[in-house]
Amino acid sequence: MVKELPIENQRRQDSMNIWFTIYLLLQVMGLGISLGKHGEPKNEDYNFFTSLIGGIISTVIVYMAIKVGF
Repeated sequence: MVKELPIENQRRQDSMNIWFTIYLLLQVMGLGISLGKHGEPKNEDYNFFTSLIGGIISTVIVYMAIKVGF
């Protein structure tokens, strides 16, 4: 007979990949945007604050993926 996992481990197992899935989805969306704009000139200024916000969001998602587990 298979031993059942405790409730807290069952919940953890159910939501195990959601953060990593979100991270992968965002990466694929970024690649899709790059594919759609391939060959177009890029005439925009760099913005520290948008890079900072993007970096924080990415770091939080990776942290949550590691915290919850793969």
